[in-house]
Amino acid sequence: MRSSIRHLYRRAIFLVDYLVAKIPPRNFSNHSVAIVRVDLIGDFILWLPAAEKLRTIFPGSKLTLVANDAWADLARDLPYWDEVIAINMKWFSFEKLLYRWRTLRLIASKGFQIAIQPVYSRSLADGDSIIRATNAVERIGFVGDFSNLLKEEADVTNRWYTNLHPTVVEAIHEIDRNLEIMGQISGVKYKRTLPQLELAGEVKSNLIESLDNYLVITPGASWEGKRWGVSNYVELIQCILERIDLGVVLCGSQAEFDLCESVRKQDPRIINLAGKTTLRELVSILKGAILVIGNDSSAIHIANSVGTRSICILGGGHFGRFLPYPEDSSDIKPITLFKKMDCYQCNWRCTKAQIFTDGAPCIQGMGVDEVKSEIEHLLGNNLSH
Repeated sequence: MRSSIRHLYRRAIFLVDYLVAKIPPRNFSNHSVAIVRVDLIGDFILWLPAAEKLRTIFPGSKLTLVANDAWADLARDLPYWDEVIAINMKWFSFEKLLYRWRTLRLIASKGFQIAIQPVYSRSLADGDSIIRATNAVERIGFVGDFSNLLKEEADVTNRWYTNLHPTVVEAIHEIDRNLEIMGQISGVKYKRTLPQLELAGEVKSNLIESLDNYLVITPGASWEGKRWGVSNYVELIQCILERIDLGVVLCGSQAEFDLCESVRKQDPRIINLAGKTTLRELVSILKGAILVIGNDSSAIHIANSVGTRSICILGGGHFGRFLPYPEDSSDIKPITLFKKMDCYQCNWRCTKAQIFTDGAPCIQGMGVDEVKSEIEHLLGNNLSH
């Protein structure tokens, strides 16, 4: 009964979405292009090599990026577009319906000639709904997977596009996937490059100004099953502080403050910055670190994009799609530590456990000694035996 009510509720919202966005704009702009990317920070970082092609694909056009406000400030630093419309995705995803409809109305009012959603895993409630709201003459999307979209939903939302490109079926890394998608638009086959991120200006954080050398630990992740156990991080940090003259900084979102605090309280020398930095400050902190250690999260991708070495404790839910990076890439790339299991590629729909206090089983299998060994390999000259 509840599922039926929820279904009817969502259908009513999508109907209002349609009516709100159907109010015609004052005029269409013949040279305006909307690029819709409202996924997470890590997804944005991995998209950068593809995003830099936009100017050559649409020369002379006004490019507007419709972005997740979690990373919109970083996007504004980049020269790939002329305008950024930032959307609070938590509010947009049914939490504040008036905000949702005002946002859709704003997008509809722009009069875009072309709208593109260059993603492999589409979502009805977010990206697809925004594409429909553009009312663009040409609406370009891609046939992807069903990670975020039911097949019956795809049967509906596919009709919201005027041009739906196929994508290669085999599993490939997200960097290659993004370049493949951009190549479908341009007709050009692009050579892979890894993401590189440069801030428009130097950002200094006075939160760590007393530290000359430090490493960053990021114990959080978007889902608890991806999180290596707190006790593991505590043991690892104690070993580091005993053997290396370094500062240890914990980073994460505001929602991860308590998680990081449970690690920090084990030693007063640890600094907890979770929730205390802007995203641009976090980028600067990661850039200044000698090493970043963490779970499968955006911090690993950001660190690599600014040239900082990183170690990622990796599970198998999306193994190979986001991490590890392609082996044939010669540039610096994250070191991934994992224990292969026969249930890999489960899309984080774990069949082995229901409670993930210390991570999913594929995360729990990584021992502290193995991470210590990798740190010694990287920082061996700095260890005091």
